[in-house]
Amino acid sequence: MNMIIMFDEYTDMATADAAQVFADIAMDALRNPHVPRPKDEWIGGEVTRQYWELAIKTASPGSQKRFIASFDAFSKEIVKQAADRSRKHIRSIQEYIKARRVTIGGKPAFALIELGMNLSDEAINHPTIEELSMLAIDMIWVAIAVSRGCRHNIITVLMQEKKTDVQGAMDWVGEHHKKLEARFMDIYENEIPKFGEPVDSELAQYVDGLAVWVRGNDQWNFESGRYFGNKGQEIQKTRCATLLPKARADDYDIGPQHVDDSKL
Repeated sequence: MNMIIMFDEYTDMATADAAQVFADIAMDALRNPHVPRPKDEWIGGEVTRQYWELAIKTASPGSQKRFIASFDAFSKEIVKQAADRSRKHIRSIQEYIKARRVTIGGKPAFALIELGMNLSDEAINHPTIEELSMLAIDMIWVAIAVSRGCRHNIITVLMQEKKTDVQGAMDWVGEHHKKLEARFMDIYENEIPKFGEPVDSELAQYVDGLAVWVRGNDQWNFESGRYFGNKGQEIQKTRCATLLPKARADDYDIGPQHVDDSKL
């Protein structure tokens, strides 16, 4: 996860050209983990190479294949996000959802759940399991701070398309999350497909991993300092955060925004 977060941090404020360079280096390192990186290259290349060289010692062939494929898709969409940022382009809600399902990094992260498993493509790509993973990804959307100039977040998209304010957008996200959670639990409890042993036991572990990942990611957001600085635990307790305004001429303090717990 640290490798994925490192890549995300380097590309978050990068131009499309710079993001493409980072993406190319990272993918080359993943595909050639036993080849040391050039000394004058971006340090992320060697970090990625060392991570993957160690991981493949115990990772199953299927999980390796899915991690590389999903990280490739993730890095390509990150480059598109950087282009959007440069053009100050705000996507529609549906365009945002489609892109965010990739840029959130859920798929490569979920591949880590199955590193020690031997799940087949048939099991992982089953429509029900695919829907469950998409629901998990949708539940871990995180709006990157608007003050960093990033328009690739659901709050900005909703405010633009629905002509609402910050609180209205937050309320929409809360209601949407509630629906996602209900559908996830319905599938989790009633619709997991059966393939026979030992696949069923491993698939049960994988599905549990998806559920734990959603909750763990939520906790990490408050504790890591990445999104709320040293105020994370306070915000988690009070459910109220002061959002930093964007640096612009018509700047204004949007003040504290209450998070309705019943919608999360």
